[in-house]
This record gives sequence, C-alpha cells and structure tokens, in this order.
Amino acid sequence: MGPCIDEYTPCSTTLGVAKYPVLKVPILSDWAIEAKGLVRTFGDVEAVKGIDLSIPKGEIYGFLGPNGAGKTTLVRMLITLLLPTKGQARVSGFDLVSEPKQIRLRIGAALQEATLDPKQTGLEFLRLQGYLYGLSRG
Repeated sequence: MGPCIDEYTPCSTTLGVAKYPVLKVPILSDWAIEAKGLVRTFGDVEAVKGIDLSIPKGEIYGFLGPNGAGKTTLVRMLITLLLPTKGQARVSGFDLVSEPKQIRLRIGAALQEATLDPKQTGLEFLRLQGYLYGLSRG
C-alpha cells in the first residue's frame, strides 16, 4: 500500500496499518446501501470491478448474473465478511471498513452455505439465528 491517492484507495499509515480516507462524496441518509468504486481482488483476479451502487431504504434488491460475476463477493463485502481492496461503502449509514460492528448489529444475512447442518431447514436456521441474537419469538 502506498500514500493516500484518492478517497477510494486504501493507503498506509506510519504504523503500516491500512487506512481508508473519509469518503468525500456526501452519503445521503435515504440510502440503505451506498457504494462508490468498490473493488475486490484475489491475487490477479478482479472479482468485483468498481461497483457504484445506491439502494434506498425499504427497497428489495437482488443481484442477477452468471457464475463468477462477483455477486457473492459483493454481498460478502456488504455484510462485512470481506474487506474491499478499493472503494468505499456505507450500510445503514455506517462505513464498511471503519464501523463493521455497527453494520452487523443492523443487518441479517442467511447465506446458502451458512447452515451448520445440511438437514436443517431455512426456518430452523432463522430460528437459530434469532436465538443467537437474543430475539424473542413474539
């Protein structure tokens, strides 16, 4: 990592820890998700190539595309399981890199491969997640 070049590129600090400059573009409070220039690479493979995305609060949104298009990688970044290589995003108004705990407290994700038991139904998995998050059945 090099010096801070723009608002999308991670840069080094004197301690050698990755630092993401503050996004200079204002993030409107009406967005559930906003991403600018989001990139994720794995070695030489660019799995997500500069995604710009704005999803309003209350919107139902889906990602469609062929295998290998970067859908799962993008979702994993947005739910804080992967850090972006470049770019910046906010989920529920919180920064993806600097405030992942705040994001995790406000979202829920039930990924296909997340079940612990292959015989577990979707409802059973959701009940388990609710229990782990301390939710009541009511």
